[in-house]
Amino acid sequence: MFAAPGLDVGGAGAGADASADSSAAHLAVSRLTIGSWNLVAKHDEHVLLSMYWAERKMVWEVLHAGVVRKMEVGFEDVVEAVLSSAGPEEPERLVLELARPPRFFKEQITLAGGTKTANYVYTTDFTSGQASQVSRHILYFAAGIASVHAEAMKKHGLPIKTEGAARGGSAMGGSGMGASGGLLRGAGGPVGAHANSVALRQPPTSSPRLDAIILQEQLDREMRERQARYSGICSIREDVFARACDELLAAAQKGEPKRGKL
Repeated sequence: MFAAPGLDVGGAGAGADASADSSAAHLAVSRLTIGSWNLVAKHDEHVLLSMYWAERKMVWEVLHAGVVRKMEVGFEDVVEAVLSSAGPEEPERLVLELARPPRFFKEQITLAGGTKTANYVYTTDFTSGQASQVSRHILYFAAGIASVHAEAMKKHGLPIKTEGAARGGSAMGGSGMGASGGLLRGAGGPVGAHANSVALRQPPTSSPRLDAIILQEQLDREMRERQARYSGICSIREDVFARACDELLAAAQKGEPKRGKL
């Protein structure tokens, strides 16, 4: 349902090199867990993990409340990926540790000249806030679905490690931190929270109002995660606001250099 024309949804019968030769791989996910948010697939393409090799990004596509929504992260934002399975015929599990929250999109249908066109627009977190706060995403697959793409994941820069039956013919390992930037949290941050808190500089959406909502949510989340005080003297709040101001100035300077300089 979500797969692009001409591209097959990854399955147990897919060839190990298929993902390396095509522009994308689409893997049917049986269950997606992010913190306390849990989504079990009710049919084959209810939840998909799509990996776009050339663009070096991963996309979670889900049918949520009758609308196709998706989360998107770059390969460089994956701190660690562990693929495991209890046996050759057992389900596989992929655990992803992200450096920063995903970007969220929802499908928007427009009607022009009697023709329906689907495109995606930026939206807010649809996982009850879990994907914005919890860095660990756990995806479950049927046997052989993800392991056939493990070599392609490694080839394209994902820091993947395999354990158990998913290991295959060779051990793979390695880990790397995602791109730096944004509002960084110290080593004392809560376990399971993103290593790099979300950057306040976001691509513009088609709605200034939605831009403001997303920015406000990010700022509130940063204040909450760092336990900043909302009133009185607070060095943490001062630091968060100063960084937010720097991000806004940088965004202004990028769009209007003279205004940004001023």
